[in-house]
Amino acid sequence: MTECTSGVFGELFNEFNDAYAQIFAPPYPARTTVGSQLRGILVEVDVIAVQNPA
Repeated sequence: MTECTSGVFGELFNEFNDAYAQIFAPPYPARTTVGSQLRGILVEVDVIAVQNPA
């Protein structure tokens, strides 16, 4: 993954940050995370990934 843009319900930011650190290893992909108040949505994630050629 090369880039991650996410919207996280305010109370869940620390949990999201912990999960992100567990899934990815340094150097972490570029990330933009914003607080969100979307109705009924706790986390929204949009990623750009690159597949390594075999």
